[in-house]
Amino acid sequence: MLPDWIADVQSQGLTEAELAPLLASADGYVTSWEHAWAARYALMFYDPATGQGEFYRVDPQGQLESLSWQPGWRQSWSTILVGQFGGDAATDLFFYDRAAGEAEFCSCDASGYLTRLSALNGLRTSWSHIVAGDFGGDSGSDLFCYDQASGHAEFYTVFGAGQLRLLRSHDGLSTGWSMIVPGNFGGDASTDLLCYDAAAGRGEFFAVTPGGDLAPLRSASGWRSTWRAIVPGNFTGTSGTDLLFYDASAKQAELYHANGGDLGLVRRYDGWRGDWTMVLPGQFGGGDTTDLLCYAASAGEAEILVTGPDGFRSLRQFTGFRPTWSAIQQVTRLAEPSAARALATMKATITPQPLPFDRPVQITVSVVDSVTGTPVTGTVFVDAMAIGATNTVIATTLRQHTTREFDPDLKRWITTKEPPAVTVQATGYPQADVDLR
Repeated sequence: MLPDWIADVQSQGLTEAELAPLLASADGYVTSWEHAWAARYALMFYDPATGQGEFYRVDPQGQLESLSWQPGWRQSWSTILVGQFGGDAATDLFFYDRAAGEAEFCSCDASGYLTRLSALNGLRTSWSHIVAGDFGGDSGSDLFCYDQASGHAEFYTVFGAGQLRLLRSHDGLSTGWSMIVPGNFGGDASTDLLCYDAAAGRGEFFAVTPGGDLAPLRSASGWRSTWRAIVPGNFTGTSGTDLLFYDASAKQAELYHANGGDLGLVRRYDGWRGDWTMVLPGQFGGGDTTDLLCYAASAGEAEILVTGPDGFRSLRQFTGFRPTWSAIQQVTRLAEPSAARALATMKATITPQPLPFDRPVQITVSVVDSVTGTPVTGTVFVDAMAIGATNTVIATTLRQHTTREFDPDLKRWITTKEPPAVTVQATGYPQADVDLR
């Protein structure tokens, strides 16, 4: 079974250099498995203030290892979701710009770099909640879009490489739902919904049929109106979805098992921090049950809590986090790096020309496929530092390198200036150099 195992962890992003130690010792085998686990589970951070995305691997001890740092992201993304939107097993990303009514589906390579699958425009600009799940009854992820102001919702199935098809629309829904949580509440394999009305202190559970119908499972009143987060996951190791409710004002959390929408209290937690702005479910500690990443924006701090027989325990605490992260998502399976295509390369040009050095300038690095002539989405690097995305306007300063070399014939120092090295990287292509002349 070892060759199958090696093929499996290679598909999760493990390199030959990381696999080599397992052939020499038992300890190397364990270390290689830890690397494989880390390649499978990664975290994406998005900062709208700077238009920046960052990807990190997470090892079973809760350590974060930087994968990639990517400037040039749109600063107006209002929703970022993970799911299987590209037709394979890898995790993809859905970006929605509410103000513009635009969206993009992107795949991630093994370092978190994005390749656009599709770009959509003309979308409704009033979706207040968008949830990903298996609503269409087939493989892959679909979308549930809800307009709180009008009580209108639509189910979309995602097919091909990020294409949307309307599955079912609903009018006359409640206009009070302040939180919509996906989970397995109905007992089948499809995704169901918990809709929480904070003002009314009410929760409603719905099963979703493969055709996009909403079938009420259970509704309950008398809920707290102060739940800041309702987090779905497998916290108890049983079938179905558990729900962790977090009340920042009371510094409390309550864990429930949801059986067909009937909540059974598992454990109550007192003394939690009251400044968590995000509570993210994921697998951060190496186990099979769901763990938590809690992020306090005001303090720039975070903590990983892992599940155990006696509840949650702290695995690792972080300080110095950026206070402007608006979205954090776990990417649960990074795609394999695509092999470079032998016949296609990238053709890259830069404007303006002539290019001024050593002062602020706005540049555009235009990149196309040498065979098809179509634009290529990639990342622009200056002296190995990422500065932005291809085919976008990038504000930067390109600094020349000054070198001094002693000429023994002239018996004096010769000073020369060399332009910076500007390159482009994109999935499926060999690296391209940008001619600055």
